[in-house]
Amino acid sequence: MATYFEIIDVSVDELFEALEALETRAAILAAEHGDFAQAEHLRQLMDELNASDPETGSVAIHMRIRELIGTMSDNPALAAFNAAIYRSIVESIAGELSLAEYNFEQDFQVARATKQAVVERVIARDAAGAENAMRTDIALRKKSVTAGFASLHESEAREGLLPEQQKSPVGEGYSPKLAQTVATRLAHRLVHGDFEFGDHLGTEPDLVAQFGVSRAIFREAIRILELHGLLFTRRGNRGGLLVGQASPAYTLRVAGGYLRHLGLARVHLDELRGTIAIAVASLAAERRTASDQDMLRKMLRHQHECESGELIEAAAMIQIFVADISGNRALALFLRVIMAAIWPSLPPELPAEVIEKLNDSHRNLVEAIIAGDPALARRFMVDHVRLAHPWSTLR
Repeated sequence: MATYFEIIDVSVDELFEALEALETRAAILAAEHGDFAQAEHLRQLMDELNASDPETGSVAIHMRIRELIGTMSDNPALAAFNAAIYRSIVESIAGELSLAEYNFEQDFQVARATKQAVVERVIARDAAGAENAMRTDIALRKKSVTAGFASLHESEAREGLLPEQQKSPVGEGYSPKLAQTVATRLAHRLVHGDFEFGDHLGTEPDLVAQFGVSRAIFREAIRILELHGLLFTRRGNRGGLLVGQASPAYTLRVAGGYLRHLGLARVHLDELRGTIAIAVASLAAERRTASDQDMLRKMLRHQHECESGELIEAAAMIQIFVADISGNRALALFLRVIMAAIWPSLPPELPAEVIEKLNDSHRNLVEAIIAGDPALARRFMVDHVRLAHPWSTLR
């Protein structure tokens, strides 16, 4: 999932918006479910962070605290999704920020205080306090990363430096593979450049020379982009390496299969799906366009006209469309992954009374989104999630 985020260049704002929705939920669950041994381990990590030097190892300890809170949440799917967001954020930092421009000491002191608040609230089983402390911590991290990017751009304007020439503030906390870095940079060139579907990308020798890597590394990077649909190869005189269109199909297949392989209890995916669906409903109500409203009306009419066997798919398409118009591609992909994981286990048909309730639920939700009422959209999505709970289950 993180690779797909990097390839389609999901923004830092989108990543932190998704993080706020999911990691605050992880903090709540960690406070509710974490055992005493985990709480003691969390306090030990906080002691290590307080004793660490801001430029040597503090990032790694922050990451270990985050991972432990994910474990304490007792939801492996939620922990995996948060890890995907973090990897994308760290990849952005590793590829862009300058060590010289990064104020370690100032950021470290503030970050340590906010992390301390999260840890103490989780240990105290204060779910509401943990949620608020985590929200503050995420806001600080976003502010720090955003300020770092602004400093980088000022530095580039003054000195003509390229991101490839900068050292990462992450140090040894994360080291992306060279092929992954090449794939990401090439993907961004395709996404933001003047390319159309079917355009020739160029010759392999020229591209290898541009990126300054070996042919083997370059071919590995191309393979990554081919898996995600952004490039494809055509044989013949007019063939070669051609520009495609990014598709989440590979990510959905792999990530959905991984979630099924974990053998998660129903509560895990229900909880994660509900958290994401509620977040995107509010965002969709804020950001929907006139064309989005027309499409929602059309999709709702189609759902009401469906027979029982077709209704589940029609209802799922409304949920996915709501995620798409939320303006957050990370959350939209996450919802698709969950749907891919649970789809094989959904019943082929629904009882008549469930169909009626589902139609009413979606009608209320769609009307709230069209009206531009985030609070009401959130309320009706909460109701819908509760309604869907009995039949959205993994076998």
